[in-house]
Amino acid sequence: MARTHYFPADQVHFTWDEGNEPVLTVESGDTVVVHTRDVSDNQITPESTTADIDRLDWDRVYPLAGPIAVEGAEPGDVLAVEVLDLHTEGWGWTADTRSFVEPTSRVLIAARRVAPSDREVLAEGKRLLETWQCADNGWNHGVATVLGDHLTGYAQTTAVALIALKHERSERFVARGLGFLRDRWSREAGRMTVAQARIAFRLHGEAGQAAATSNALERIAHRAGSASTVALAWSALATGPDQLLAPLRGRA
Repeated sequence: MARTHYFPADQVHFTWDEGNEPVLTVESGDTVVVHTRDVSDNQITPESTTADIDRLDWDRVYPLAGPIAVEGAEPGDVLAVEVLDLHTEGWGWTADTRSFVEPTSRVLIAARRVAPSDREVLAEGKRLLETWQCADNGWNHGVATVLGDHLTGYAQTTAVALIALKHERSERFVARGLGFLRDRWSREAGRMTVAQARIAFRLHGEAGQAAATSNALERIAHRAGSASTVALAWSALATGPDQLLAPLRGRA
């Protein structure tokens, strides 16, 4: 009969090593409940401040629960694991994620709106987006290369970057990004991708592409099925009157 096991909360390790002994052994079909620690090994709490980041014990970062052995499994076997349920702790934290494309784009949009005279922030945002542009001229969610391999861009992330770069339309890397988006958006034509692409095209004065994405959004709206609240909000911005885009335009 299948059993439910509770992984011991005090058993973690900090190295990926196949020599680690199993903490728990289960039978095929058993259920394991694991309460994992956060990446700081719970050094960061809801009461922490930014000063605690500098005091982290980096030897405790990235605690790993396991290993868990399956009775009868041998090297070369394929293990199928089904995630039955997942609950978050109810709070979270992040530090220094400015180098990722969407967070950087949001900061640049906000800075254009509320701190247009902060040239240092604006220049840094632009520099990061230019640095992380992929070889195919689009943007993905993070870096452009990993271990020397060029990563591909995505239409949705590229659209968000171009929305943030509305004031940099004369820059060559922005023009290349627009070329990527013209070619790619219809191949990734989900509701949010098309909505964000339409906004980017409107902000960059691409009337023909804006009309094409508008028609695509209308077709999507008539399809059966639900859409996320976020996608619907972007669609409302994309198809609404011009004044709705004022917060995204910012101030020069």
